[in-house]
Amino acid sequence: MSSERHRRASAIFLEACDLDPPERARFLDQACGADLELRREVEDLLAADADPPALLDAGALGLDLPGPSAAGESEEPAAGAGLPERIGGYCIVRRIGEGGMGAVYEAVQENPHRTVALKVIAPGNASAWHLRRFEHEAYLLGQLQHHR
Repeated sequence: MSSERHRRASAIFLEACDLDPPERARFLDQACGADLELRREVEDLLAADADPPALLDAGALGLDLPGPSAAGESEEPAAGAGLPERIGGYCIVRRIGEGGMGAVYEAVQENPHRTVALKVIAPGNASAWHLRRFEHEAYLLGQLQHHR
C-alpha cells in the first residue's frame, strides 16, 4: 500500500473509531465509496482495534507506573522516585517526557542492541479506547522512514 493510501486509511480509521456501529457503517460508505480495498483495510484496522493485544498492558510488563487511586485521583510518584531499571527487553536510561497517557523513556533495546524511545501507557489509561489509539500510533510510527 502506498504511503498516501495508508495515510488515508489511517485517517478514516481514526474517525471511525469514535462512531457507534450504525454511524460507522454509514461513515465508511461515504468515506470509502466504491473503493472496496480501502474499505477492507479500514475494517481490518477496526477489527484489530476491537481486540488489543495483552502485550500493551503495563502490568504484563511488570511495570509499576502511577495510576488512579481508588478515589479516582491521580497518584504522583514521590519526589526523587527512581525510574524502572528494566521494562521487558529494554534497559531504561532516563525519562524523556510524561503526559496524560503515560511516560516516554530513553531506553536501550537488548536485541537488536540500539537506543530507542519507549512509550508506556499508565495503568489508569489502559482502557480499550486508549489501547486502540496507542496501538495505531505505534503502527503509524513504525511506518516512518528515519533519516540521520
